[in-house]
Amino acid sequence: MTTGKTIFIVDDDEDDRLLITEAFRDFEPYVEIVLLEDGCGLLDMLRKNIIMPDLVLMDMNMPRVSGLEVLHTMKKDPVHQAIPVVILSTTSNSSLISQAYEMGANAFMVKPVTTTDYQAMARAINICFLNTFSADHFLTSFKPPVARSILIIEDNDDHSRLIHFALKQRMPNVEAIRLSDKYETIQFLHNQYKGLKPLPAMILLDLYLPTREDGLSVLEEIRKFIVINRLARVPIIVFSYSDHREDLAASFAKQANGYLVKPQDFSKWSFYFENLSYFWSKTMALPGN
Repeated sequence: MTTGKTIFIVDDDEDDRLLITEAFRDFEPYVEIVLLEDGCGLLDMLRKNIIMPDLVLMDMNMPRVSGLEVLHTMKKDPVHQAIPVVILSTTSNSSLISQAYEMGANAFMVKPVTTTDYQAMARAINICFLNTFSADHFLTSFKPPVARSILIIEDNDDHSRLIHFALKQRMPNVEAIRLSDKYETIQFLHNQYKGLKPLPAMILLDLYLPTREDGLSVLEEIRKFIVINRLARVPIIVFSYSDHREDLAASFAKQANGYLVKPQDFSKWSFYFENLSYFWSKTMALPGN
């Protein structure tokens, strides 16, 4: 049995490769894992088009070619720029984390130390990038993150109310700010966003707003606005009922920090959003965190 998902784990440390693999096997045994010792091996695999990964999990500090150099090569190639890349490193240096995101990383994680940390890493990557998890794999015994506010960009009124209700169920103190379309979002960015104290902890963006082109355009506008105004980077999670590869690829090519397929079972929505918020506040790294 397979999920149809493939991860490339690229790390020159054999022990780290083993620990990462075991963490995924414990949590999601049916994801296919390809182990590579260095960036040159990854680039060679991509050029030969032997297997196209759904995710690359790559160490930043490797001999011959560094992870950031490989990242740069991938993201300037139209064929491979849509592959989501998560950078791993022992460093928590804010400038290096910033550099990784500026070069196109979809997420940055400080390398785990304990078994629990490795399991958290596997869960975080799964919920943000692979969408192969089930409700049984959710964390349910942690203290919910103190989310400042979450920006929700959703054109469907019913879905917006459901998301708001789901968030409040598990994170009652979160402020959910809803925007309904591209025009309203752009107006909000230029007139109100910088006045938010503090800035949102996360942005949830519906891909079809109502078209995919609208959603991708909003994603690009938000990224551009944050960079131009030198604001703190905020994770942008695209969500949709669509699990089509072209929708995921288009979102990751615009550097979405995750893609969440809306669960058909509404009762699970609150756990999805709570875990998503938890992992981005505790497991993923952003500059300055």
